[in-house]
Amino acid sequence: MKKLMLCLLSFLVLSVFIPSDAFGSDHTYTSEEKLELIKKYAPRIWFDKNERYFPSSVEWSAPYMERYKPEGSNEYSLRSKQSLKNPGDVLDFFYGDLSSANIYVGWREAGPHTIDLKYMVWYPYNRGKLPANIENLLKFLPSGITPKNMGFGHHVGDWEGIEIRVVNGKATQVKLNYHSWNKKYNWSDFQRVDGDNIVIYSARGSHGSWKDPGNHTYLNLVVDTLQDVTSAGTAWDTWNSVEAYDFDLQEGLSGKPWPAWLSNDNTWTEAGKNPSDALAGGIRKWGNSEDGCNFTGLCVNSGGPHGPDAGSNWTGTFGPPTTALYNVSFRSASQKYLVAESDGGKNVNANRNQVGVWERFNLKRATPAEDTSCIKNGDYVNIETGSGYYLRATDKGSLDARASQPKSWEKFQLINHTDKSSCLASGDQISLKTIHGKYVVGENDGDAHADRSKIGSWEKFIFTIHE
Repeated sequence: MKKLMLCLLSFLVLSVFIPSDAFGSDHTYTSEEKLELIKKYAPRIWFDKNERYFPSSVEWSAPYMERYKPEGSNEYSLRSKQSLKNPGDVLDFFYGDLSSANIYVGWREAGPHTIDLKYMVWYPYNRGKLPANIENLLKFLPSGITPKNMGFGHHVGDWEGIEIRVVNGKATQVKLNYHSWNKKYNWSDFQRVDGDNIVIYSARGSHGSWKDPGNHTYLNLVVDTLQDVTSAGTAWDTWNSVEAYDFDLQEGLSGKPWPAWLSNDNTWTEAGKNPSDALAGGIRKWGNSEDGCNFTGLCVNSGGPHGPDAGSNWTGTFGPPTTALYNVSFRSASQKYLVAESDGGKNVNANRNQVGVWERFNLKRATPAEDTSCIKNGDYVNIETGSGYYLRATDKGSLDARASQPKSWEKFQLINHTDKSSCLASGDQISLKTIHGKYVVGENDGDAHADRSKIGSWEKFIFTIHE
């Protein structure tokens, strides 16, 4: 009896002094916890087997570069100390130094229990390219007669990055950047190392980020294409090389103070520093000015990129934080799964036998509710594909995934036939009512529409949450 009373007393003490949500959605992260979370989701980056231009730390490349004010500007940019005789020339430091490289990580709070992390890699050089057919033709020429310094889009300095949204301490979505484009994914779409660190591939020379190895066409020309090439050549486990900063508080998280080069005042130089020192203050552009441009505007050297600074804010990437369920599927009465063809941008069908990337969606509450802890019967929701498109029901009764932003046609009312009072759960049977008063249907022939006036068996789906 005495032992029982002691146990009950201990339970009461713990209940009073340790809040039940101490590590829940309202948890405030310490600096140590921020760094731990950043390392937990830092990627493994594979460089192509023929990569020549590797990353470095900004400090490693700094002795080879200088701040200067381009003609007509009062803001500082960077350029190589050694000038380029030709716009396609390569200097020794352009090859980088992987042993010194850091992955620079920015922490920003996007809203309640939502963190957006940006992982950034600095390369001293980006090598441009030629259209794919010309590149392939050059492979058959003897090395002695292959023209040197061909291609367009080379530039001194190259910042590449990926973004990861973390909700309640768990990674949910990823954005990969390649050149002037990007693509969103669900975090679960990636191969992972040790359960949490996603694997990405850096394109040869130009360093665009891709989910898989292979040849990736990112721009179709009239008679040719531009492609990135990726493969598993050299692996870089970036969690061993993290340099992290809290961009909200403008303070270091990994033992270094907020650096002068992250200032968003590009006219400013840190007191006591030489204005020409590469890292002595704000930087507008991180490389030599464009050069070797033709009448079409294509440049052999396309000019240095903009880099991160104190004003960088990437929290709009995945939309405003909201109550959401990630990696969900909808199985029709015909035992087929709803699919957004090409993961969005095209039609929606209900004809898949199993769940893959295109059959996974994110269910996000579209309107405020009294209970913000979960999604319930009667709530209005948006259905997002992994790549960031939204399901849309038109006023003609068609259903597609062509919307890039959620508006009225992208709003559905959730009808939970299994449980009308509790939180939506995996295995529940649901229906989706459009803003036009119609219901989504998975036809027996595999088509999907949004034109039914009432709920029957074909207008019901089994809702499943996938890990």
